[in-house]
Amino acid sequence: MKPKTTTRWSCLLLPLAVLSLATACHKNNPASATVPHESSSTSTSLPGAQPPAAGALAVSGVTLGKSLRSDQRVSDAVGSFDPKDTVYVSVETTGAAKNAKLTARWTYDGPNGKQKVEEQSNTISPNNDAVTEFHIAKPAGLPAGSYDVEILLGGKPVSTKSFQVG
Repeated sequence: MKPKTTTRWSCLLLPLAVLSLATACHKNNPASATVPHESSSTSTSLPGAQPPAAGALAVSGVTLGKSLRSDQRVSDAVGSFDPKDTVYVSVETTGAAKNAKLTARWTYDGPNGKQKVEEQSNTISPNNDAVTEFHIAKPAGLPAGSYDVEILLGGKPVSTKSFQVG
């Protein structure tokens, strides 16, 4: 007596159908989406920012400090500076891109409102995780007060860090 071929095919196709259905449900369920690890820094992601496509260049961390290590990362993260300090910001990126423009826009919250102190840009072409540094300093010292450094990737704001000079 020959076994039924339809029974064999059903036994093989049923697990595949269940797996396909489970995968499709997982992709369409926002509650099951992976949430990126959030660091303890106080960087701010801007509202409306879209998550990057897989492998696309994205800013993964922004750290302020008074000195850098040899790998361009801030040695010790701080949020307040003396007027004569050099203020460094390390911008960590993940992913790959060719000729991506990374910008640091430094602003001061002065008596006449927010004023641009300086804007610096670098064109980067990372193949993987990378770190880019920017810094500001004034020979006579930075005026005391509140500052922000806004990080832009491709001209679009992606993160803002606030700090104090006093």
